[in-house]
Amino acid sequence: MGQREAVQSIWSSIGPGNIGGRTRSIIIHPTDPNIIWLGAVGGGVWKTTNAGSSWTTTTDFLANLAVNCMAIDPTNSNRLYAGTGEPYPFDGILGDGIFKTGDGGITWIQMSSTASNPDFQNVTRLAIAYYAPIRHTVLLVATTTGLFRTTTDGIRWSQVRTGHINTVVFQPNNAANCLASIGLGGRYGNDFGGIFYSTDAGATWTLSTITTNKPVTGRVELAYAPSDPSGSIVYASADDYASPALSAGELLKSTNGGRTFAPTNITNTLDVIGWYANTLWVDPTNPYVVLVGGADLFRCTTTM
Repeated sequence: MGQREAVQSIWSSIGPGNIGGRTRSIIIHPTDPNIIWLGAVGGGVWKTTNAGSSWTTTTDFLANLAVNCMAIDPTNSNRLYAGTGEPYPFDGILGDGIFKTGDGGITWIQMSSTASNPDFQNVTRLAIAYYAPIRHTVLLVATTTGLFRTTTDGIRWSQVRTGHINTVVFQPNNAANCLASIGLGGRYGNDFGGIFYSTDAGATWTLSTITTNKPVTGRVELAYAPSDPSGSIVYASADDYASPALSAGELLKSTNGGRTFAPTNITNTLDVIGWYANTLWVDPTNPYVVLVGGADLFRCTTTM
């Protein structure tokens, strides 16, 4: 049903040279690829305007520098959000809410509703989309205590899921549809892996049906296939580690927008650190080509 091969590309470091912490988030400007923002878990937000030749930061004196994830407003490319706090229970840096900028990163302010708030001390992922039917921007925030939703730019929040939420993503072509995953893993928490889907921009959620070769025990990353306009094709990189296994990781696929997931028979992609190293990307021009990153990086092709 599929095959796997290691990526053979040659990579070169482009900075930043003044390293401020592990880079956990990358945002590329939607119309100017020379402008990129990076989020570092110990060093705040860095920005380049020349495609990485040089980098600057204006966040050295933020209340918290543990930037774990970022998102850009699809209606205003100067408005970005940065979530702080790593989700790991033993060596992660504690965060302090969400910061936002309205001028492309020149100035940042802390969203007061998230400051000194235990629900926003470990923000794992941010997702933002313009939901046309009711004409507002929806911000979804995944944290270690649940999934939170706002349509008022953080003035009011509603908690729409409980548990350790790993990731949340909107369908690229229809913001009514979105997906979220739960579970740090049996080794480091009590929330085992699961996937949920929503058809009302994250207001309500339904548990997806997952068929796997091995039980999903931990972190799940999700990605829509951008070149599929229907939003039907979705992939999940699932941690299925179970001691004393020496390898783990399974690529799952949905052809109905995330309502059900089935095996691709592409396995052993995450080694034994899928709780920590787990990333997923779908080729924007080919819905059957996927990159899965764990301890190593794999280029996967599927035919189902």
